[in-house]
Amino acid sequence: MKETYYSRVKTTEKNHIKCLFYSNDTYIIEVDNRIFLVMKKHISNKSVELTNKKDFEDNNLFEDSFVEDRLVFGGKNSFIVDMQGIKNFINAKLLDFKDYYVRSILKEISQLQDKKYLRVGVSGAPRLKYHPGGEVVEEQLLNGENGGGVSNSISGYLLNENGFSKGELLSRSGKMLEDRMVYSHTAFLEESSKSNTLFYELNPNSEVEFMDQVKTLADNLGFDAFCVQTIIKATEQTSFNIKGRVLKRKPKKKFSGLEDATEIGNEKIFKLERGQKLLVVGTYYCRKDADWFDFTNGREYERKGHYHARVLQDCSDFQHEVFHLRELNIPKNTVVPFIITPINQIVKITPVEEKDGVYFCSVTGKNLNTLIEEFKDK
Repeated sequence: MKETYYSRVKTTEKNHIKCLFYSNDTYIIEVDNRIFLVMKKHISNKSVELTNKKDFEDNNLFEDSFVEDRLVFGGKNSFIVDMQGIKNFINAKLLDFKDYYVRSILKEISQLQDKKYLRVGVSGAPRLKYHPGGEVVEEQLLNGENGGGVSNSISGYLLNENGFSKGELLSRSGKMLEDRMVYSHTAFLEESSKSNTLFYELNPNSEVEFMDQVKTLADNLGFDAFCVQTIIKATEQTSFNIKGRVLKRKPKKKFSGLEDATEIGNEKIFKLERGQKLLVVGTYYCRKDADWFDFTNGREYERKGHYHARVLQDCSDFQHEVFHLRELNIPKNTVVPFIITPINQIVKITPVEEKDGVYFCSVTGKNLNTLIEEFKDK
């Protein structure tokens, strides 16, 4: 990777952050005069034998992408970070935050070590005067020593609410934009000579859905949390049916029901055409979000994982370019390679506030004990 080609991610600073409380992997952190509950938990994944690296190299899966040799990222100290989430969305409250909040918090709690990390995953970005925002595919190469690095993060925005999304790099003047919205669900994959990242190939004997198949594989491997990356290539013989979703607008008021959450999304079905490539990144752990469970009368939040995708070149006017991936159908007898990294640490960051010495969730009003129990129950 030629780092000069990519926008710079600014380093974190100590003068705008402080830890107000710590006990048993639970922190209260203040950053830029905002307060967050930060919780960590560990996941017990089974150990599996690493796939031959030569198979991965021969496949050229990530050739000419932001980072080509992704198999080296996935050391034992890799982790997933969920910054905010669905409760902010359905309540239309405290939607905006800065990405450096995440990196600063991770430095403050010593989650980021003096290593190099490939950060991939999903987030949202608000519309600004100088950038359209939208659904974000996060790709960053970070230095754990100072939280800085380089970024290839891109957002997909709508020209109109009923159209298809267009992509725009999340940067200006050579610097990554820090503004984010609703959530950031990303994996920080540690560079290591003993990476746990595995290379697999799907070759179904009937049409299947990609994320379902990955989840089934992960269940069989004993992975309760993982990160997935791939680049899908359409050939003369194969095309792929995709269902993608893009947020129409920023929520303004609390949703009254599931129909509000459905209406605000622009969901399209389209094909990945011959010669096109699709970058797919996502993470999974059992996001037992009690607020979403109650709101939907029992649905698991992102039961297959939270994935975003990006058409890498020659996107047409009838395809979402960057979007929330809802379905990716793999035709019969089509080989689809991907890499999967088991993750054994989860960090969740939730906005809270204090009144008369008592902290509570800024979005729902729940007390800290309830938030901790909901997160650590599993």
